[in-house]
Amino acid sequence: MPSVLFVFTSANKTLTGAQTGWYLPEAAHPYYVLHEKINIDFAAPNGPNPEVDEGSVEMFKDDESVKFLQDPEVKQKFASAKKLSDVNPAEYDAIFYVGGHGPMIDLPEDPNNIKLANAFYQSGKITSAVCHGPGALVGVKDASGKSIFDGRNATGFSDAEEEQVGKVKDVPFLLETRIKELGGKYTKAEQAWGPKVVVDGHVITGQNPASAAVADYNLCSPSNSYRKMSGLNPGAFEFVPGQAFRFRAPQQPATPSAPAQPGQPPAPIERPEPTEPPRPAPSISISIGGPKPPADPAPAPAADQDHKPAPESKPAPPAKQKDAPAAARPKDKFNFTADKSKTTVEAVVQEQQNLVDEETLKDLYGDNTIDPNVKQHLNVVFIGHVDAGKSTMGGQLLFLSGMVDKRTMEKYEREAKEAGRESWYLSWALDSTPQERSKGKTVEVGRAYFETDARRYTILDAPGHKTFVPSMISGAAQADVAILVISARKGEFETGFEKGGQTREHIMLVKTAGVTKLVVVINKMDEPTVEWSEERYKEIKDKITPFIKASGFNPKTDVTFVPVSAYTGANMKEAVSKSVCPWYSGPPLLGLLDTMPMVDRKINGPVMMPISEKYKDMGTIVVGKLESGRIHKNDALLLMPNKTNVDVAAIYNEMEEEINFAYSGDNVRLRIRGVDDEDITPGFVLTSIGRPVHATTQFEAELVILEHKNIICAGYSAVMHVHTLSEEVSLVALLHYFDKKTNRKSKKPPQFAKKGQKIIALIETTAAVCVEPFKLYPQLGRFTLRDEGKTIAIGKVVKLRESVDSAADGVAGLSVAA
Repeated sequence: MPSVLFVFTSANKTLTGAQTGWYLPEAAHPYYVLHEKINIDFAAPNGPNPEVDEGSVEMFKDDESVKFLQDPEVKQKFASAKKLSDVNPAEYDAIFYVGGHGPMIDLPEDPNNIKLANAFYQSGKITSAVCHGPGALVGVKDASGKSIFDGRNATGFSDAEEEQVGKVKDVPFLLETRIKELGGKYTKAEQAWGPKVVVDGHVITGQNPASAAVADYNLCSPSNSYRKMSGLNPGAFEFVPGQAFRFRAPQQPATPSAPAQPGQPPAPIERPEPTEPPRPAPSISISIGGPKPPADPAPAPAADQDHKPAPESKPAPPAKQKDAPAAARPKDKFNFTADKSKTTVEAVVQEQQNLVDEETLKDLYGDNTIDPNVKQHLNVVFIGHVDAGKSTMGGQLLFLSGMVDKRTMEKYEREAKEAGRESWYLSWALDSTPQERSKGKTVEVGRAYFETDARRYTILDAPGHKTFVPSMISGAAQADVAILVISARKGEFETGFEKGGQTREHIMLVKTAGVTKLVVVINKMDEPTVEWSEERYKEIKDKITPFIKASGFNPKTDVTFVPVSAYTGANMKEAVSKSVCPWYSGPPLLGLLDTMPMVDRKINGPVMMPISEKYKDMGTIVVGKLESGRIHKNDALLLMPNKTNVDVAAIYNEMEEEINFAYSGDNVRLRIRGVDDEDITPGFVLTSIGRPVHATTQFEAELVILEHKNIICAGYSAVMHVHTLSEEVSLVALLHYFDKKTNRKSKKPPQFAKKGQKIIALIETTAAVCVEPFKLYPQLGRFTLRDEGKTIAIGKVVKLRESVDSAADGVAGLSVAA
């Protein structure tokens, strides 16, 4: 029996830190096609049990993929997987690289992998790879030192496809570009995401999932040995849409092509002119399930298929030849039995061709880089208990950065003095309503902008009073960094931190909202009860740090403490004088913000902009933070969940200046056409037409019950806060609870849940809401539940409950890192 070596990656992180590994269906499908006729062994750089890509497990629930993870024989193969350094190439007839982004991380420069692949390639054995798999071959050379790709016809995951799935920053190189740099004659399908399989000698490469489907069909037909070799990688289904799959390829402009005739097979594998002398085909390519057939000339592409050879290959046009009818095929031939009515090449390609829009073409060919002349942008939310000095600090930052001039600040000071609120004048730069100014309390999220020599900042000043926590959550959902303002005045820190104060709840809520960096600003250090006391500073730091850690922040890497006086401006822009505070040696607040690591932006992802507010001003204006992708003036977008097509008429930045584009992370105002502001609600999401967000009324969620005076049963209702949306929801069923000791899910559903428990519940909304599974898009998958003015639970979306057809229209099937 022939033997094939399946090579897996041992990498579990991409360059951006996103989880990765080997891609489940790219191992499962070819394994079950081949394992009954061929001996298959597993290997990886680090040997046993390489990590699977978690996104692929979440996405692919087809029979083969589920079976593969549970199959005892497969588990044994993983447990006994060889290290690449221990593999003897003489024991195998072919090598097959299982795909995913992981192989791009560790295999290209792994000396053991290069040595192993060289042995297969130089001895004339089948060397095959699909999608990202060819990335494992970039270091392979022949005996003379010539690259495996030099002068060879080859393909692989294209640069455009990498951009469309938003993974450009996750990999060390773009595969198409690297193949060309190595002298390869790179070819790709004429249609975006169309089929392309290239066989050149004993090297087989496939561009993408649709290419695998072509290989599957050709495995069934009695053709020449080159096409039999393509059977070694029939299942590179990394993103192939199917009945159980959640992904649809980015849309392509409708390009008319001749319809396939009933019963007509898909286009055969392109077989360009060989770049090396013909060799006798290895035995494995001719003995899969039957005797060696006579060699046949390669058939021409079917007359109704638009599948032309790549111009650079320039093969001589082969004579047209009809494929043998099914009845003429040898009965003992191995036959791939996928349900072609569901996943035929024609259906896959037609589905993909019907999906591409102008936005996707801009993603493909437009500028993917941020203008280096534009300063990096951070969204900063001020949180903390009422009267800690948040608005005063915001006003001081606007004044110190020059965004509010001295004359305007003097005007605020006069007006505040006349109103008997002299000490509040700095906060009036943010608290602009009469209600806020008269009571000295922020009610809504104040928004302002300033910039330094290094960066641009949007200030989100959240209310501190418990009555306005929903507004605070809305601000936190738009932030990159949280500044927790704490009053050092005697008694005020204790009031804000004890039970009933908002300091603790705010810390937990910003973590739940996705904020990963926390700056704890200990304010009012100039107060007579404090007088820049190091002892008071350390007392507050020591008391609050354990709670911050318990909320999910790492005090060593995620949290920084700074003492300031927002009223006087001490240690805000310039370092506080040593004569005033001799014990503090760190940077001032602005210096700290300017040097913080930037958050990773999903610039190449689909457009996702949750709307925080809307109004009418010479048309419809929507406001929000662009969470993913980029928007250009005149772009066509989709407003979800009401599925309304809109056009971007104008884009305005924080300074109300009209700009031509906005990137992920920017807080912008858009003037849009095609919808009235009365038909928009905060919580709606602007998204790409070709890759819209999901809109659903039911989803499964993992919940942690934080506080509730009674038990929670099925039927319980609360208000869910997710991104900029507030929506009443019901827990229609409690599905599982987690054992505190083992963290394993229960098999039986719990009757109720209580404080301190973690459960999985089925949540239902009255109207469709825009959410995504947390693993794929955290900002649209994390939420809080509130009831009676308290945060009852925090949660994350784990699964959407909807039909396969509607699921395929969303982006949840895209594997893109947070």
